[in-house]
Amino acid sequence: MLRVRGSNPPGNIFRIVFGIALAGLQLAGLPVSHGLGDELQDARRLFWAGKFDECILQSEAALETGRDAEGWYELLIECQLSTGQYNEAANSLDLALLAEPASIRIRWLGRKACLRAGQPQRAAALTLELDDRVRYRSWRYRDAANRIVQARYALESGSDAKQVLDQLLKPAVESAAGDARVWLAIGDL
Repeated sequence: MLRVRGSNPPGNIFRIVFGIALAGLQLAGLPVSHGLGDELQDARRLFWAGKFDECILQSEAALETGRDAEGWYELLIECQLSTGQYNEAANSLDLALLAEPASIRIRWLGRKACLRAGQPQRAAALTLELDDRVRYRSWRYRDAANRIVQARYALESGSDAKQVLDQLLKPAVESAAGDARVWLAIGDL
């Protein structure tokens, strides 16, 4: 991608603007929740603010405790991908799959990490695993974060956007209306 000196990639600009919007809502006294634990929510705020190095350190420290490994690995891999640490993201993927072998959220991010780290066969294998879980075990993944992954995967696979909205994202809103990631997924439609 062509980058002009001093410019931010579009994803980083969006994250910064979104972080500012969330801060504005909080200052106005409106409740804003990511649907995560307090520590993980604070770390996710660092991510949205573009403080990736701090977020990586906090994620690595939290993973040593073993609590909510899926959420922390997801955040760690997102940070590593955002900072161009593709091989590190692929290594984190290995650890994440050991800790959370059934996770579709980890597989979804892992596909991107593998492609960027030059491992297309591994990305294809993760896609097959993801497809298997979404098609035949979707009942396991009914929380908002997993519905978002299912929705993104369905759209990538060519599903109708209206059906994705009705069957996956509207139920995600009902279960976690304060989760900003749900609204971002709806906005991506």
